[in-house]
Amino acid sequence: MASNLNNHIIVQKLATDLGLKPSAAPVEMILEFCRKKVRKLIQDFDGCMTPEEILPWLAAKLSTRLVEINSDDDLIQVVTEYRQKKEYAFATLEQELQGSTEGITLRLSYRDLWEPAFVSIIDCRGRRRLRRYHTKWHELSHLLIMTDQLRMTFRRTHEVGQDKSAEEKLVDAIAGDLSFYPEFVKPFIAGEISFEKIEEIRSRVCPDSSQMSSAINISKIWPSPCVWLEARLQAKKGEPKDSIPALRAVKVSENGAARQQGLRMIPNFRVPSDSIIFGSFFRGRAGGEAIENLAWWQASCGTRLSDRTVRVQVKNMGDSVQALVTLAA
Repeated sequence: MASNLNNHIIVQKLATDLGLKPSAAPVEMILEFCRKKVRKLIQDFDGCMTPEEILPWLAAKLSTRLVEINSDDDLIQVVTEYRQKKEYAFATLEQELQGSTEGITLRLSYRDLWEPAFVSIIDCRGRRRLRRYHTKWHELSHLLIMTDQLRMTFRRTHEVGQDKSAEEKLVDAIAGDLSFYPEFVKPFIAGEISFEKIEEIRSRVCPDSSQMSSAINISKIWPSPCVWLEARLQAKKGEPKDSIPALRAVKVSENGAARQQGLRMIPNFRVPSDSIIFGSFFRGRAGGEAIENLAWWQASCGTRLSDRTVRVQVKNMGDSVQALVTLAA
């Protein structure tokens, strides 16, 4: 994603507006800009240095109030509160959150001197609660890179099957980076990676984050080579809609150490029937691990992955299977 965004004019202009030097990789420069800004804003923070604890402190520093909407009554209460203050931008909040918007940050027009300049509404109703942690960081990320002081609103959307704007993709990347801030997550990392260790770190560092985002982002930080993947039934791209789907690695995320070691998986490859991933999905095994060979993975055109012995750990999610692929000892 970063490579595509690097060439987008909106991202390049934002880098310029932030005072960054021209670069072929503006996304990484913007990420580092945000990291430095966060370090500066939290330098007088005296609490537990975890992303979860830092989040409300950072919100205050960025002059916004984080408001969780856990029920329809919560939404009515917030709308009533701010309409009474003549903040008419809140009048359409209910309609906004009926669509694809999961979070929205509004600038207050008639605030008291002691009030924050913004209010960040986080919709936690239903399944959106699973994404509330990322949505909070998404809204704060908008404020970290805000260059146009006249902008009144920022939104986080989650539209399945629809492409996001370059700005929203960039802000998602920033939020993903900061919500699992390596400097604060790395102290909890030790030994070989496993789903159990990822869950232990999640519960200590960012308990509001989803299990999937935790698995993806913590595995990226792990110092040893690791590839996270999600397998589910999906037809091959280009095939008719009524084609019989196969179990495929629909999502793949490899960490830096894996790329350096040449450990890689290819998205949409069919899962081999000999793999524990295949067995877990079709036999309902909750978890487990096995020693396998990447050469088992083969595309219909005959392309195979490299001949490497790997350790595969699985976690059955019901309609999908997550796996951690590491180099076998």
